[in-house]
Amino acid sequence: MSFSAENVGIGPARVVDFVVTVDGKPQATWGEAMRTLLDRKLDVRYGQSTISGRTIPPDRSIAIFQLADRSLARDIMERFERLDFSACYCSVFDECWTTSYSTFGAPATVASCGRTETSFEE
Repeated sequence: MSFSAENVGIGPARVVDFVVTVDGKPQATWGEAMRTLLDRKLDVRYGQSTISGRTIPPDRSIAIFQLADRSLARDIMERFERLDFSACYCSVFDECWTTSYSTFGAPATVASCGRTETSFEE
């Protein structure tokens, strides 16, 4: 199981902020998000690539989460509707948008992007 961020636009996308929530509550790391989602105190083994501060070229994707413990995949999928992740990103012309999993990736124009106290740490 893995989650990816993909740039389907015509120019580079500079990801300024990324937020992961479970039940609407921000999570600092994928480990925290998975423990909250699964309601377990166990360590969840995973790989990840930092997305905040990255520039994604057009027609490219980056894996942002890769579950190492395949035995947890079914439990995660059963609870997946409680999980959301969103990104605020800008073009090279400083035009900015926000998008999230819950909006099926549909972008919404915003004036600017910036990190906040709910920003993802990984």
